[in-house]
Amino acid sequence: MNKKKNISIKRALILLSSLMVTICLLAPFSFAKGDKIIIAIDTTKPPMEFLDREGKFAGFEIDFIKAMAEEVGFTPVFQKVAWKDIFTGLIEGKYDAICASVSITKERQEMFSFSTPYINIAQAVIVTKQSNIETVADLNGKKIAVKSGTTSLIAAKHIPEVATIEYPTVEEAVQALQEGTVDAVVCDGPVAAFYVSEKQGKGVKIATLLQGDTQEQYGMVVRPNDKQTLATLNKGIAVVRRQLIDIDLQKKWLAALLSAEQQ
Repeated sequence: MNKKKNISIKRALILLSSLMVTICLLAPFSFAKGDKIIIAIDTTKPPMEFLDREGKFAGFEIDFIKAMAEEVGFTPVFQKVAWKDIFTGLIEGKYDAICASVSITKERQEMFSFSTPYINIAQAVIVTKQSNIETVADLNGKKIAVKSGTTSLIAAKHIPEVATIEYPTVEEAVQALQEGTVDAVVCDGPVAAFYVSEKQGKGVKIATLLQGDTQEQYGMVVRPNDKQTLATLNKGIAVVRRQLIDIDLQKKWLAALLSAEQQ
């Protein structure tokens, strides 16, 4: 009798164990409170993300992620990565996600999973304050500086009769503008807002915004099979936008861009 009871108990435990495994596999992914998410950022994109005077991470996206983390309950760990290596590092598993002003495109969606968009942006044209460029048509025959490997480059190449010159960073592109090497810079609107507000002493302004097909949305990027991280990020984005925290952050970091949009 005892032997039979022991066999029955073992079978019951095996069945129970199998059942628990099945439940865990079918249950929705979720992060436990306080779990870490390692997020790659590109600190060459002020005011979205950059290093402040104290060498600390700052910017719209940094504040946005911190707000998400507070609302949802995860711990963000920021990892500084050069733009040229940022997607490769994600594939190799060096971090869990990317938040670096990444525009959502069909080509990128074929390789990665994107969160819901957290901000809509337009490409902007920066010129010197002495420039006569006021519209996209005024760019015909001009030299335009852009950051390599970005959607800004794609947008600039759609402008008729312009010569595009690529630079490793937007800062170098703006410097070329200030030195008279190029006639204008095309970059993401938020980045343009930073250079207009922070570099006023050097005389640059937003001439115009590129409209139509150049309107873009930023999303956070994860590996295609990482449903757990994606679900957590989407939840955080939804809460931050529902509570209008993102609007306050736009007013804080993107005031110059908001003014340009209203013109």
